[in-house]
Amino acid sequence: PQAMVYSFDLLRSFPWSARNKALMRKAYDARSNAIDGDSTATLPRYHAEHPHVRCDVALIDGAKDARIRLADITNFQRMSSPSALLLLDEICTRDCANGERSCGKGCWGGTSDAYTMASRQGMINVTDCAWPRRLHGKDGVCTANYLESYRAEPPPGAPDHAGRHHVATSRLRQPGGLRLSLAQE
Repeated sequence: PQAMVYSFDLLRSFPWSARNKALMRKAYDARSNAIDGDSTATLPRYHAEHPHVRCDVALIDGAKDARIRLADITNFQRMSSPSALLLLDEICTRDCANGERSCGKGCWGGTSDAYTMASRQGMINVTDCAWPRRLHGKDGVCTANYLESYRAEPPPGAPDHAGRHHVATSRLRQPGGLRLSLAQE
């Protein structure tokens, strides 16, 4: 097990954040790093300071505001490997998340709007979705990938994707919000 965990979270803002930090530390020990603050600022700053980190998996969850959710999708794209798997939480329907139709006001508000915008901008493609029993059409998780045509170039000097794995998690502004990224250094 070489995975590293990086948690981007508002650690001092919510009572569950400290518990989650402790659980991550227990599960990953020295391989767990908690980064306090708003992910719209801490993710780009972390990426600028560690341009070699490339995510293999990113779980996008947390803020319900479209601007924040879209910023997280964009910022994780910049630090993701070309074949990164995205896990998108709070999905009502696949065609809504894929930008094929409007999600409507009753579908997690900003989260659905952010997925729709990212899809319509050609940034992501939603590939598969699943819902817990009794929540179909209300609160699902979809897999997606970043589209190559939208991909930003890696920073100069960024190594290839061989090496040690990293995991980054984040929760922002809402209970149960978690962004999980596996990255390679």
